[in-house]
Amino acid sequence: MKVIKLSYPPSEDLKEIKIRRPKLRDIKEVMSLKDLDDLDRDLLLLEKLTGVPKQVLEELDIADWTKLQTALAEMMGNSATR
Repeated sequence: MKVIKLSYPPSEDLKEIKIRRPKLRDIKEVMSLKDLDDLDRDLLLLEKLTGVPKQVLEELDIADWTKLQTALAEMMGNSATR
């Protein structure tokens, strides 16, 4: 598990987000949703891995969203975001 400190919290209650490592079943589930684009798949996957509702994730500043995507990419063995 990794803790991401938010630079621009969307609320006083959410100053950091914990993200767990993805499992193969998480990736399979999200990739099976063919009607979603890449951004919506990332949103769904990060909702699953953080426990933070989609509606809250959508309110994140783009800099904080990028931090989450970078953390996910690193957990998946990628050095850069997708």
